[in-house]
Amino acid sequence: MAKTDEILKRLVQLCPHDFAEVLLKTKVQTVSPCASELPRSTAALRADQVFMVTTAAGAEVVLHLEFQARKSHKPMPQRQLIYITRLAELYKLPLRSVVFYIGTGAGKGDTGQHSYPHADGEAIVNWRYDVIHLWQMTDEELLKIGKLGLLVLLGQTKITNPNVTVPAVFKYLNAVADEELRGNLLELLAALITDKEILAMVERLILTDELLVGTPYMERLQEIRQEGRQEGRQEGRQEGRQEGRQEGRQEGRQEATLTTRQQAILDVLKARLKPDAAALAQIEALLVQIGSGTVLQSLLITASLAPTLAAFQTELAQQQAQSQN
Repeated sequence: MAKTDEILKRLVQLCPHDFAEVLLKTKVQTVSPCASELPRSTAALRADQVFMVTTAAGAEVVLHLEFQARKSHKPMPQRQLIYITRLAELYKLPLRSVVFYIGTGAGKGDTGQHSYPHADGEAIVNWRYDVIHLWQMTDEELLKIGKLGLLVLLGQTKITNPNVTVPAVFKYLNAVADEELRGNLLELLAALITDKEILAMVERLILTDELLVGTPYMERLQEIRQEGRQEGRQEGRQEGRQEGRQEGRQEGRQEATLTTRQQAILDVLKARLKPDAAALAQIEALLVQIGSGTVLQSLLITASLAPTLAAFQTELAQQQAQSQN
């Protein structure tokens, strides 16, 4: 969830107006980010996203967003009670708090309506927040909303008719005049898709429409597509090298040829995050130990989205450790 959480936060940062208008159900004039670290009581508490919104009518509203998968260190209703209390204390303005549940079954029993009982059995405090179960939303429902920022969430919904909805989403994205914004939204769209066949469809559309021309992501995607069969053979050889290392024949493998995806990851990192020679060598040494095409594709997306080199290195170390188990 940590990776998806960061992707969703970045999406909201790119399209705050879309989320504000849909969630507040009104036109807005301005949306500006607020500090996400809330006032201390016994400990600091960090919200996922907090915005100050000015509606078209001139009213000011605090919009608070949380993204939650199936697992949570503390039940969401308890967390929301603390969030709401601290946000009210900090801003003293009307508040709308929304929880997006991600992944099948996440937040299944959460209605967003909660209370805490007094000793006599009556409610001593009531609190509520809006709940959106993305995994229960259909792709058609998302299309009806028609907001760019939310359309990028397509891969987290129930996609019942991909041959219609995926091209429709691309039609919206293709109309974005700002090339940088369009590229960011396309990369986030791909990163949030969990179904392999739909991801392949998205990648085909990216290649056909050349929507990411000139980016490392596009260049390497073209190479991966052109070398599809050869990639499978390269991955097979990579697995053989891993077995050889496990059997003690590591010396002859240190100069192993990188697969297309491994090289793509290095190229993206060099273009975006500019690691020094030592860091690049360390990353390459870990990459050659990963033979799974699925894991490498995930790391390629991470390389395209990671805010810092350290963030990518943390994810790489975790994936490499898992591949060795």
